[in-house]
Amino acid sequence: MVSESARDIQQLLYQLVLALDENDLELFASYFSIDAELHIDDIEPIYGREAIQSYFSARRERRRDNGERPRHLVSNVIVLAEDGSDASSLAYVTGVIPLSGNPPIVTTGWYLDRMRRAQRGWQITRHQIHADNPDRAATPGSPLSDVLSQLPSKGGG
Repeated sequence: MVSESARDIQQLLYQLVLALDENDLELFASYFSIDAELHIDDIEPIYGREAIQSYFSARRERRRDNGERPRHLVSNVIVLAEDGSDASSLAYVTGVIPLSGNPPIVTTGWYLDRMRRAQRGWQITRHQIHADNPDRAATPGSPLSDVLSQLPSKGGG
């Protein structure tokens, strides 16, 4: 049975990408705490809700200028830890960019998030985005290997 907090966290991630995909950057930013951090593979971390909103606003503007309308599909959401006031989760993300007359561009990756329960629900305090790259295979020591080690084993004998 999935806990209410786990459902709320899953909904937060779904709402986050919907707001982004519909270019509602004010709503998108509201899902982050004021002191949130954004970590994306090869760029310097971005600190603060306003800076995160500005970063994504610039990215969306470039996409619009190129005639692109990306969609983000979140799946396989796992709540890794939750104690009533803080939580962490892992989710797969598939990015699809439809192109007129051409096959869509499809990218895959994952989000690793930390959240804090706020007055009006969960807010993201740290959002890590990792794009899959064939040159960075999942090997021991990869970012997800630490996450996998936290999952409970269901082994038997």
